[in-house]
Formats: sequence, C-alpha cells, structure tokens
Amino acid sequence: MEESSYLKKIFSGALIVLIGTFISKILSYGYRVLVGRIGTEEYGLLSLGLAISGSLIVISTLGLNIGVQRYVSYYKGKLDNARIKGIITSSLKILLPLSLSFGFILFILSDQISINFFHNARLSPILKILAISIPLTVIGDIFLNTIRAFQKIEYEVFTKNLGENFFKLTFTFIFLYTGLGVIGASIAYVIAVFFTCITALYLVEKKIFPILKTKVKSIKSNKELLFYSVPLVLNTFVFLVILWTDTIMIGYFKNASDVGIYNAALPTAQLMIVIPNSLVALFLPILTEMYAQKKTQMFGSLYKTVTKWIFGINLSLLIIFASFPKEILGIMFGKEYSIGSEVLVIVSFCYFIFYLFLTSNRILLTLEKTKTIFYITLVGALSNIVLNLYFIPSYGINGAAIATGISLLLMALLLLISTYKITKVIPFKYNYIKIASAAIISFFIIKWLKEFFTPNSILGLIIVSLASLIIYLLMLLIFRSFEKEDKEMISSLKPKFLQ
Repeated sequence: MEESSYLKKIFSGALIVLIGTFISKILSYGYRVLVGRIGTEEYGLLSLGLAISGSLIVISTLGLNIGVQRYVSYYKGKLDNARIKGIITSSLKILLPLSLSFGFILFILSDQISINFFHNARLSPILKILAISIPLTVIGDIFLNTIRAFQKIEYEVFTKNLGENFFKLTFTFIFLYTGLGVIGASIAYVIAVFFTCITALYLVEKKIFPILKTKVKSIKSNKELLFYSVPLVLNTFVFLVILWTDTIMIGYFKNASDVGIYNAALPTAQLMIVIPNSLVALFLPILTEMYAQKKTQMFGSLYKTVTKWIFGINLSLLIIFASFPKEILGIMFGKEYSIGSEVLVIVSFCYFIFYLFLTSNRILLTLEKTKTIFYITLVGALSNIVLNLYFIPSYGINGAAIATGISLLLMALLLLISTYKITKVIPFKYNYIKIASAAIISFFIIKWLKEFFTPNSILGLIIVSLASLIIYLLMLLIFRSFEKEDKEMISSLKPKFLQ
C-alpha cells in the first residue's frame, strides 16, 4: 500500500507538471516559431547567443541548484530546518557574485566572440543583452529547486513553465511587431527570466520556507554541499557540450542559416523531455526522502514503473515525429525549414532512448553517485566533439544529428549499466514487447493513411496527431498493455475530473 501511495504522489505531481509543461512548451515553441519566422539567419544568431549564455549559466551554478534540491529534500525528511536554511543561504552567497562575474565577462567580450569566432558582428548586441540573464537565471534556479524539494510542484509550474514562457512569448510578439527583430526577442527573454527569479524568491519566502524573516539559525553544510555539487557542474557543463557543440560547430563550419534550420528540428525533438520531466519531477525528492528514512526496498519497483510510463507515453510522440517530420517543420517554421526533417527523425529517436533513462540518472543522484554521472556525461561529450568534427564538414546538419544521436545513445547505455551495478535492477519488463508492438503497427497504419491525407496547416497537423494517438491507444488496448499499477493510476484520475 505504501508503494502505491508513493506512485500516486509521483503520478499526481506528474499530472500537474504535465499540464504546465504542455502549456509551457506551446508558449516556448511559439517563441521559437515567432523568431524563426524572421529568417533562418536571425534565428540562428539567437540560437548561438542562447548556446553561449546557457553554457556560462551552467558554469555559474557550480551544480549547487541540484545540490539544493537533494539536500533540502534530505533534511526535510530529517525535519532539520537549520540545515535546510544553511543549504539555501550558502548557495546564494556563493552563486550571486560568481554569476554576476560571468555576466560581466560575456558583456565585455561579446564583440571579440562575435567577430573573431563566428565572423558575424550582429551577434554582439544579442550577447550583451543575454549576459543580463545569467545572474537572474542562476539565482532563480536556486529558489525553483527549493520549491521542488518541498514538493510544491504547482508553484514551479506557475512560475517557470507558465509565467516565464507567457512573458517571453508576449513581449517577443510586441517587440517584433514594433520592428525590434531578434534584438527584441533577446530582450523578451531577459524580461521573462527576471519574472521567474522574483516570483520564485517571493514564493519561497512567503509560502514555503522563510529565509529572511525567520528565527531559525542556519547550520552551514558548505563542504557537504560542494562535495556533492561540484561533480554536477562539471557534469552539466559537459552535457551542455553535447547540447550545444553541434550548434556552435555548425555556426563555425557552415553558416547562421544552417544553425537556424538545425535549431528548428532540435527543440522539436526535445519535446521528448515533456513526459519524462513530468514523471520525474517528484521522483528525486521522494526517493531522497525515502533514502533518509531508510525505505530503499521500494526503489526498484518505483524505478521500473516510472521508466515503463516514460517508454509507453513517449512512444506516441515518436510515432508522430517519425510520420510527419517535413510537415511539422514546414508548417510550424516555414517551408525552408523542412529540409531539416531527417535531423528531426534521427534526433527524436535518440532523445527517446536517452530520456528513457532519466530515472536511472535520478537513482544515481539519490545515492550520491554524482561522480559516476559526471564520468558518463564526459564520455558522451568527448565522443560528441570528435564525431561532430568528423561528420559536420562532410554531412552538414545531418552529420550533426548523427553525432549527437550516437553520444546520447552511448550515455543512455552507460546510465543503465551503472544503475544496474548498484541496484541490481533492470527496469524493463515483458510488457515492453506489447507496447513496442502496438507502436510499430500504429506507425505503419499511420504511414498508410498518410497517402490519403497529408496535413498542410496547423489544424491538419492537430487532426493527424490526434488520430495517431487514438490509433496507438487502440493498439495498446488490443495488445492488453495496461498492467495493474497503470489501471490504478488511471482510476485515480476519476475523482479529480468529477470534482
């Protein structure tokens, strides 16, 4: 019964995150579509700017954002408020001056980076604007991870998923309408990040765990926090190498237009993160709380069930991407982007496999195996650099997709092996064969139906996507793919919708 209770908590949190993330992705995707409509070169310049500022943001965090989530969750399980406060305040004292320094460095060196490396002076003002986002994002992330550690997932959804993306899309639309172009899109991004930072601070202080107005004396855990977190900043940085190496190398070897086309397919494929991110939103805090209370015997069952949910649900998205790649890019971004269809198919499949093992990553984080995660990501990053250097000059954006895809598959395999060595649990079940069979048959049915109806508008794309989901669901029912825990979670939805 206790295991079912934890599953329901994860599932309930996932629903909140899923709704918020779904709306968030629509707004965020709308932001990219708006900028993409300006032109492939302008969109490519913004993508390069975000890649550079994003890399500096990761370095600036020192991995303390994840450390905050882990240790606040742990001390919450121990009812130790003094150490909770110590974790939060220590992180802020370290990261505020560091992130301000990196923002200043990017601002000062923006001209040199733009002209000497990317040979495009138009990138410089974009970098100057995005430099402001570095400290705002880093500090906001500390408060967002505090919110997640207290399992108040609805606050994070409101702040990050809905609020930030709403402001980003709204101000981008206004600035583009007034003729500010890609500069306006950059300013809109900074405004949205500022909203997230201020709102997250307010919610932590007023609704969750007062830091400024409290009589609780903090007990610092700097050594413990840094020991856990520093491997994570290295890990996150090298993971950014995987995320941005292809973009940066395309910009270096090819041109901004190719960067723009590639970065229409890439964020589309990265929609694969919506379901896994929703399901693991409370996975780490719950596992960590269980770990603090020595209830590790249920790790394996939760691991298997959540991984299976990711596999089954994400297959529905993969079917759509594999069936309509040209239509998706052409309709959403413009006809000139449809040549990135092969990139979309390759990267979608590889992200599908990689995100399947997001649960393995969270198990390792719970067990404080941050060095293991770092080594796995380092292998992926190094292979990505080498493969991109080899494939991009000869095969362009398709080569970049192949290089990134191979790196993601390699990391997924290493995550699975590392988690198995510790837990002796393989997350796969016999039921996966039924789910995969249902997906394969659904794909061929949809490909056959495509001969009679090919979407040429957003409405048409929505119709074929819904039809694909219905066909896949029917196949799942025919193959009797739903197990006991699946039916329990579905049944738990009834009271929510009947209220």
